[in-house]
Amino acid sequence: MEEKVSSFVRNDGNWNSALLHHLLIEEVVEYIIDIHPFMPMAGIDSTTLAMETSTVFTMKTAYALLQGDTWAPNDLTWSKIWSWEGAT
Repeated sequence: MEEKVSSFVRNDGNWNSALLHHLLIEEVVEYIIDIHPFMPMAGIDSTTLAMETSTVFTMKTAYALLQGDTWAPNDLTWSKIWSWEGAT
């Protein structure tokens, strides 16, 4: 079956859950329904990353996500590490 995602979105902008339930298991349908479908009237679609103000994903961002509440980005040690340009 080759269908576009838009085939599973109703005219009101919501998922066609009946069609999704017909094709997929409940667990997958629940996951999909939690994601807002694309809406052309909302403007250009773009990807954004949590904890990042730009669209660039860095090792610093990944480490911050892994560290959670223990992350202290203003610690001088980290600024030295993140600004290191590598071995010469």
